[in-house]
Amino acid sequence: MQKKTTAVLVATVRRLDEATSRGAREGARPRFVHLPGIGPDFFADLDHVATIQKTALVQYEFSDGLSDELGQRKFAQLVGRRFSRHAFPDEISPWLTPLQSVVAKSVLRGEESLAAAMEEIEELRVEASSWVSFPMDLTLHVVVHAGELPAPSDELPEPSDGIRSWLATTRSYKEIARKLFPEYGSRPTGDDRQVLWDAFGDALARTCKPSNADKRNIPGCENAVASIEAMISSDDEFTLAMLRRSERLDLAHLSVPDPAD
Repeated sequence: MQKKTTAVLVATVRRLDEATSRGAREGARPRFVHLPGIGPDFFADLDHVATIQKTALVQYEFSDGLSDELGQRKFAQLVGRRFSRHAFPDEISPWLTPLQSVVAKSVLRGEESLAAAMEEIEELRVEASSWVSFPMDLTLHVVVHAGELPAPSDELPEPSDGIRSWLATTRSYKEIARKLFPEYGSRPTGDDRQVLWDAFGDALARTCKPSNADKRNIPGCENAVASIEAMISSDDEFTLAMLRRSERLDLAHLSVPDPAD
């Protein structure tokens, strides 16, 4: 008979601000794992864990941080990912850091369209031609929720004349988000929506450039990446092969400052 363990692993519980909570609730910050049973902004901080004897817990009252089986499974997966996630090469991380700003802007007042676009994104993932050979060709996979994109087709999407003309000028990700999620009127559908999402992904990829400071301070950074292209996929069409070739882009990879204690 297997002997029961006499010790448990405990973690600090933190209350985070909304900007930090948003990414953490979506699993984009492996350091923090959501405890929805306590509240929307409470998280287990996996940077501060310790092993203690079970007998030391008897004197404390408990609150259930997980309300159902699905939450328990998700919690277990996120804890496991925290200690097994892929670490991007130091030369690559500065290229991806600008995406931190995109996520931060999505929670600001006045950026409702951008927030709506980011809510539709299930995951951002990064694929490399090689993780050990420089310069690398990177693919930024933007995986959106099932049903957001039109049904797959062997034909190239044909946008309306209005959308084609509008995209003839290079547009920022915020401008494209406002087209995808207009404040007034109905959302684009069909090929127009597909083309706008493709353009949104391209706009995100264009932001991926290291700062001048990173170029100066991180050896090899400036020439570490040869190209970055975006690929938009629906989460029900994202294949297992694509999953295996790519790594989830966690905000913890992007040098996010620690929240205040």
